[in-house]
Amino acid sequence: SSSAETHIHELAHRLGKNMLVLPQEMNLVDFYQGKYGSATMPAEYASQLKASPLNAHIQSISSILYGNIHVGGTPVVLASFDEWESTNDTAFVGSKVAERLGLRTESPITLNGVQLKVVDVVESPPDGLDQGIFTSLFTGQQILNRPRAINALRLGGCWCQIDVETLARDVERTLPGTRA
Repeated sequence: SSSAETHIHELAHRLGKNMLVLPQEMNLVDFYQGKYGSATMPAEYASQLKASPLNAHIQSISSILYGNIHVGGTPVVLASFDEWESTNDTAFVGSKVAERLGLRTESPITLNGVQLKVVDVVESPPDGLDQGIFTSLFTGQQILNRPRAINALRLGGCWCQIDVETLARDVERTLPGTRA
């Protein structure tokens, strides 16, 4: 019915839509399998989008750096987020990583020479990455030795005034070497 359609449209408008922006050379299948490789893009891309006319359609931008590392021979995913206000010496860990590595709250952990303290073991971590270690973006860039680099942007917004295909094309034009 038209009443249900109106309600669904209003709900979608409030919740917004999401778009993932990745470096063009990143293999999408590998990305979703948690194999992040070396493809990156400049961390400044988030501010470029905010300064562009596209910002009118984008309500949130999250810069992320994912990476694959080994801790004591155990493969883990490092996920670093720009919106995390954590200090540079802290990390959250997924429950499976905590179990495999014997970590708990207040445990010290060293990742590629960067010493951190576990502030929480998370049962429901972001993106379902229970095999993940989570840090601030700056800390992740230090650990992975990728200063000023990211490999994912998550965009959120209500794109009622512009279709998703057009917005994706405009994002790719604004941010060279990406695909949305």
